[in-house]
Amino acid sequence: MGKIVGLSTEDFACSATINTYITFLAFIAADTAGHRFKLLGLSFGVSEDAPVDETFSVLVKRIADLSAGGAGTKTAVAAANLSKQRSNQTAGNITGAIDYTVEPTAYETYALPGCMFEFNSRGTIWVPIPENIQPEFERDQVCGILVAPRVATSRNLSVGAVIEEL
Repeated sequence: MGKIVGLSTEDFACSATINTYITFLAFIAADTAGHRFKLLGLSFGVSEDAPVDETFSVLVKRIADLSAGGAGTKTAVAAANLSKQRSNQTAGNITGAIDYTVEPTAYETYALPGCMFEFNSRGTIWVPIPENIQPEFERDQVCGILVAPRVATSRNLSVGAVIEEL
């Protein structure tokens, strides 16, 4: 079993345009031999005290060749700063990114199998990815978590994800 780490962003503004996806967070495997990971699960919630009844769509997409460019503008999160499963766990090889202000342009066209769903703003949810369809990412690849509103609204969301380094 590899290292299990997490990343989250809190109170980040969703797009105000219906069905316009923005990247909330990403995990990045550098172009180095042995840098691989799989996505274990995701969490979502609205960062407001009294959220209204709204629906949001979620996609998990891949950038299959980070060196091709188009990675977007974001806040980098070093491997040492990802949340760790165990307090004595050493930093791994995978890095993260949050709070994208310019979207990546190199995502693959379609969402990954089993990684497309919706959630309602009235609750916080944890979505475990079934083991037989957990997407794996190789070196030089990015796993992006994208969210879009299903109604014209601008809400601040909290989004998290957990991966296992392979």
